[in-house]
Amino acid sequence: GAQLNGRLGVIGGNVMYDFVYESEVSPYRSFCSNTLVDLRDYLKDHYDAPSLAIRFAFDTFLRIGELGGIKLDDIQEDEVLIHFSNRRLQELSEDLKSISSTYLVEEKLKSKNYGEERKIPLTQDQMEIANYVKEHHPTNEFLFMYKGKPINGDVFNRELKKVCKTLNIPYRSSHQIRFTNATRLHQNGMSIYEISGLLGHSTIATTINYIRQDTISKETKDRARQILA
Repeated sequence: GAQLNGRLGVIGGNVMYDFVYESEVSPYRSFCSNTLVDLRDYLKDHYDAPSLAIRFAFDTFLRIGELGGIKLDDIQEDEVLIHFSNRRLQELSEDLKSISSTYLVEEKLKSKNYGEERKIPLTQDQMEIANYVKEHHPTNEFLFMYKGKPINGDVFNRELKKVCKTLNIPYRSSHQIRFTNATRLHQNGMSIYEISGLLGHSTIATTINYIRQDTISKETKDRARQILA
């Protein structure tokens, strides 16, 4: 089973496989458990950068910009150092009729809550993905490169949408992966404080908004009956 040692310690096993996710239909547009299984099975034999990035994302808690900002040197044994982000910049044309977008990798501000460095534990599958990239693309600066540039949200979500269409499953954006994983961790007993650290939130209030508790467990109903009886 999955274990979290310390505030941001090493995860043993694959936390996203071990954890149970009860919700099958969510009004908050999270991924359900059957959908995750289908996506994993489909992508396990795909080794292009967008597919590898999607696989990596489903086992982690990163923002899409943080995912695109991971450099090969940021992989440190069973952890990844998060200190860059591939940020989207938008510019309005002079005639005010169109908006152009570019991406810029910037160094992130140091976390005031978790010291100077934010490190995220890696699962076995993520380490295998990192090792594959290092072996087959050793000259890459970033872990996920697409057409010579670090992967960005547009490329990631375009590929994710294509995969969802192929599998005939509802499309959810990259940000919903964070909501999904936060909910799964919470439903399986991890504290809000631990989840907040993994997500990189500065306040617990933000983390609470990520929890999509759209089902009520039998244990909760039984406790309510006992209290109100």
